Amino acid sequence: MNDIGRKIYLLRLIHNYTQAYVAEELGIGHSTYLALEQDASRIPITRLQKLVGIYGLTLGDFFSFDVDGLMKVITGQKEAATNQVSISPKCLIHQLQSLNKLLFQLLEESTAA
Repeated sequence: MNDIGRKIYLLRLIHNYTQAYVAEELGIGHSTYLALEQDASRIPITRLQKLVGIYGLTLGDFFSFDVDGLMKVITGQKEAATNQVSISPKCLIHQLQSLNKLLFQLLEESTAA
């Protein structure tokens, strides 16, 4: 599973969606969606835009977070890294906004259940 496929997989799990549901929302077959989670390196940009839209994200949001770092922050294994020398303040703000958006979505999902 590549990084894009892993992000797609984790977003689906975070939102507690089934593969069948996401595939239906995208207008594709279940096996086609499964292939995206396993190797999304060849996903058409329009399909990726529609896919991240299901989760209320933009492509910028989707690509601005590192999956491993995000999951460690969510599970409390790591603090959000704000002391990185190589990251610009503008990029850091965008990443934190994306993380904040995902965390609010998690909160909404957990309170709706």
